Amino acid sequence: MKAWAGAVVDAHAARLEGRTDPLALGAVLDDLVRSLLVAWLEREQMSAVEAVMNPAYEVPSGDYDLSLEADREYIAGRIAGRRATAAKRGVERLEAVLETCGLSGEVPADVRAAVDAMSAGGEGAPQAAARYVALIRERAQRA
Repeated sequence: MKAWAGAVVDAHAARLEGRTDPLALGAVLDDLVRSLLVAWLEREQMSAVEAVMNPAYEVPSGDYDLSLEADREYIAGRIAGRRATAAKRGVERLEAVLETCGLSGEVPADVRAAVDAMSAGGEGAPQAAARYVALIRERAQRA
């Protein structure tokens, strides 16, 4: 199990409680994915991070220290921004970022459709967000 991921997922699952606004739920999912990326960066060596990045556009070579929170936040922002932009929207965008830290995987069609519809105020957003977070938790437990 990736214990570091479990703690991040649990903290964000608690943030979903009582929320019904699809945009707020989507923001929690976005923050979860970015927080997982930051937590992953905290545990990796820069050489491992560079191995999964596209240096041409994600993080330029430079003096980064993964023990510094500000550097991890910067690198995570660059990776998430570039990969999310390339994937465009919804679950595809979130999964593109999760792939970086080894937590991407299959998403059932009904969850995918509901999460994708969050930005348009779709029905079932609280349940879809909770199911998506549960999927990420399962992936962390299997790893």
